[in-house]
Amino acid sequence: MTRPAAGAHRGHKKSHRKPGVNGVSPADFIGKRGEAAALTALMQSFDGLEPLFDPIPLGETFATFDLFVRLPQVVGVYAFFFAQVKTTRRGVRPRSHTLPVELSREDVAAALRCRVPSYLLGVDDRTGAVYVTAIDRRMRRGVSAVPTTHPLNAGTARRLWDEVQSYWRGVHGPRARSYFSL
Repeated sequence: MTRPAAGAHRGHKKSHRKPGVNGVSPADFIGKRGEAAALTALMQSFDGLEPLFDPIPLGETFATFDLFVRLPQVVGVYAFFFAQVKTTRRGVRPRSHTLPVELSREDVAAALRCRVPSYLLGVDDRTGAVYVTAIDRRMRRGVSAVPTTHPLNAGTARRLWDEVQSYWRGVHGPRARSYFSL
């Protein structure tokens, strides 16, 4: 497994850093804050009604993903997606408009084997901003950064909801190109 770049964090359950006080490293806290930011962003009520998503942390029992995210407002089908949360303190790269977070080739392959909608949520620990990218075959070599094109806001949340519910209703068929692809 590759080591994360300085300042990047692979997820609090996979830390490669030396333990700090009482066995908890600073990287563990970065990962926990990132997951909390992703949970909060997903549970927002953008239209004043119920949230579009019901994220459930998977804890350390599921190595490939951090969150199981239900779409409670979809009627007639059990719609959901998986999310991997990656957090960094390095901030957005101004020239490329990307957030430097890593997802290994092995993690991408494991996510693709699940054959359900899967997304990488890149979190900027400095601002709490969450960026959405689809995990699909275009990532087969892994990822070193996610574009900031799709911040998790009202418009992105609605588009994500539409994409996932369409998948489960069979509207676009399995593994159709995602709006959130790299």
